Amino acid sequence: MLTAYAPKNVRAWEYWQAFLAIIAKEHREVLEDLRKLLPAYIEAVKLTKETGWRIGDGWRVSLDRLRSRVEEAPDLAEISPALAPALEALTGLYHGLEEWARRWWIYHPQALEAGLARLELWERYPEDRSLSRGWGIGPAVVYDPLSFGPPRLPAWNPEDESEAAYLERMVRLLKDYIAEVREQAEAQGWDLERKRELEEHLRWLAERQCKGTPNQVLARRLKSRGYRGTERPDLTILKAQKELAEALGIELRPLRRR
Repeated sequence: MLTAYAPKNVRAWEYWQAFLAIIAKEHREVLEDLRKLLPAYIEAVKLTKETGWRIGDGWRVSLDRLRSRVEEAPDLAEISPALAPALEALTGLYHGLEEWARRWWIYHPQALEAGLARLELWERYPEDRSLSRGWGIGPAVVYDPLSFGPPRLPAWNPEDESEAAYLERMVRLLKDYIAEVREQAEAQGWDLERKRELEEHLRWLAERQCKGTPNQVLARRLKSRGYRGTERPDLTILKAQKELAEALGIELRPLRRR
């Protein structure tokens, strides 16, 4: 499934970046809900630092280390009761993250890591109340694999060249640029039509997971844009959702029957 959409060198986490970028942009309620965990995150980090533990690398909290402390909590608290407050705070944070991810049907280590990264940024930059910065895990590189921008257009001197000749020269220049971009993309293994298709399919999945939008509603939107597929649009949407959910490793949200 992944290789049907992506260049050969794209890893699964890059799909997660693209999926999370769509959620951050179009489903802000998911980030708003995550922000409710910020006090628990701040308290857990504070108490953990007082114990002298490291639960991250550098300034970022590690999901693996957080999970490890939670799993060890009963034994550690029995050995050293003084650790109990920090262990309780870490356990509450971890379970809160899990509940948040399950609530939005994106439960997966990638989503938990992204949630931790976003909480870390809110804690480090409390003046930043914006939700528009996404997750703090880097750009969705799956959408921008090419390494160069558009060509620099030459100036037009109407004394030396007619308008028609200048336009003809610009058309040739842009066609050469488009051919160059396409050649580079294909050399990297990209199918540009499938790339655009991936973005739309991820949107269908996000609508289902985060809002429970019925596929019939998505199908009507698709038909209004001139859908020309050979099968019913709701079946096309369902197939894409199933394939992407499997590729991302998440459970597909059940939809209510109407």
